[in-house]
Amino acid sequence: MKISLNPDARPVKYFRYRLNSRVKDKVMKEIDKILIVCLVFPVDEVEWINHIFIQDKKDLEDIRVCVDYKSLNNACVHDLFPTPFSNEVMKNVAGNEAYSFTDGFS
Repeated sequence: MKISLNPDARPVKYFRYRLNSRVKDKVMKEIDKILIVCLVFPVDEVEWINHIFIQDKKDLEDIRVCVDYKSLNNACVHDLFPTPFSNEVMKNVAGNEAYSFTDGFS
């Protein structure tokens, strides 16, 4: 996947928050979980460093690790013709006997 950035966008590197020991252990556990299932992977160098926020779940035992991507979103080139939602596409083609690829351009 490639993210298109504005040519004048400069990488943002936020400083790291210090976490207390109770939260730090839980954060490391969550990171280990997502490393195991290959949702993320370690890298040597990064250009963008975003804030992470720790949110307690309803049971107050587990946590949710959230990443603030506002600075990256602001630096992205906005697509004037985004991909439509699948339910909109299905609503538009429903009831037709046939649907061809060329109809997608009209």
